[in-house]
Amino acid sequence: MKTFEIELQYTDRDRGPGTSAGKVQVETSSLATAVGKGVRTIMKGVTDRKVRFDMLKSGVTIRAEVAGEAVEQTEAAAAQA
Repeated sequence: MKTFEIELQYTDRDRGPGTSAGKVQVETSSLATAVGKGVRTIMKGVTDRKVRFDMLKSGVTIRAEVAGEAVEQTEAAAAQA
């Protein structure tokens, strides 16, 4: 399993482009699953209707990065014990 960091950026009516709607870390085996889980989690947290409207109007940029390997962290912890 890998750890991915997912961030949604959109163009806000006051702050302009590059405004972050949220950032979340997800542990999954593939990038596609990480994007799906991350977007769903962030969108559940966006409660302001103006932010949702701005996201739908101007589009959303999804930024995904590999934050690390979850399996390696577990094995390293077991080796230290």
